[in-house]
Amino acid sequence: IEPEKGYCTVGYGHVLHKGKCTKDDKSLTEDEVITLLKSDLKTREDELFNRKSPEPLVKTEVAKKLEINQCDAIISLHYNSGGSFVASKARTELNKENLYGKGSFTWEAFHPEYGIVKQDGKISLGLQRRRAVELELFKNGHDEATKLYDKLFGKGEDLPPFPEK
Repeated sequence: IEPEKGYCTVGYGHVLHKGKCTKDDKSLTEDEVITLLKSDLKTREDELFNRKSPEPLVKTEVAKKLEINQCDAIISLHYNSGGSFVASKARTELNKENLYGKGSFTWEAFHPEYGIVKQDGKISLGLQRRRAVELELFKNGHDEATKLYDKLFGKGEDLPPFPEK
């Protein structure tokens, strides 16, 4: 359990409550952490793609055209961006089906300088790496994203160049 930005979080970023963690906040088992993560991801997925909602974050006609890996990348981005995806230009461009190129969804979401990569107003290497893996997932699927994750987070390799197209 660790405090982050004024919230007590546990596991993979699950918010327990606002304010610092206290001794009353219990540690969780790995199984409990995985259960929370699955629940949190399902919540984000519902927010993005729920066809029962009058206004899902991703327009239904756009969502129908996305591959599963692209949906997974968007869910990861939404989950890991602390809600900033909701009001982002990336979401606007996604809903306009402008996916690639300067000013597009991928540019606004994943670019290492212009994407959703800032923490407290400064570019974060950790967020740049996370966005690079999400971009790889969006473009090339789970296997390639896993390979890139291992390179960036396991071996500490440099970020790959951002694709112009």
